[in-house]
Amino acid sequence: EYSLMALLGDIDLAVAQSKGQLNFHPGPVHLNFCFRENLAPDAGPVRGAPGKSSQWDKAYVDFGAMHRWASSSEPRSRYIRPEAKLPDGQVLEDLVALAQRGARILVLVGTLKTPEEVLLAEDIASRLGAAVFADITSGLRQRPSAVHCSDQLLNSELLASHLLQLDAIV
Repeated sequence: EYSLMALLGDIDLAVAQSKGQLNFHPGPVHLNFCFRENLAPDAGPVRGAPGKSSQWDKAYVDFGAMHRWASSSEPRSRYIRPEAKLPDGQVLEDLVALAQRGARILVLVGTLKTPEEVLLAEDIASRLGAAVFADITSGLRQRPSAVHCSDQLLNSELLASHLLQLDAIV
């Protein structure tokens, strides 16, 4: 079963994304939810699954957080717009000092919009001597500077926490 609260969270995320609250680019979004039945006004038996009903189980809808959300006009989730700003000078000085001491630095790279941003992120990581874990939307994932399959590495039981010792994450 897919939790109603998870469903509401996904819907709130899609609405925030469509309004540009997360990335400054409002626009269409695509939701893909798997339902046991076609959307219909009445609950009833599920085709091909005798004994199952398309009606929500009371355990999914009858609890305090759901009642509070249903009785308010607020969305279930709130999102804070990211700010593009450089940290103060002391943070940058500390980072450069770490790099000069040979510290283990990891640069996490999210969405980048232009080839110039890709080159800049790659240059920063190179100057810091840092490993790069790049999101698929960064444009860096297949670059030589990126750690390939980093998302699978982080989810792997073979990579124990004591093996991933870092001094800084940027």
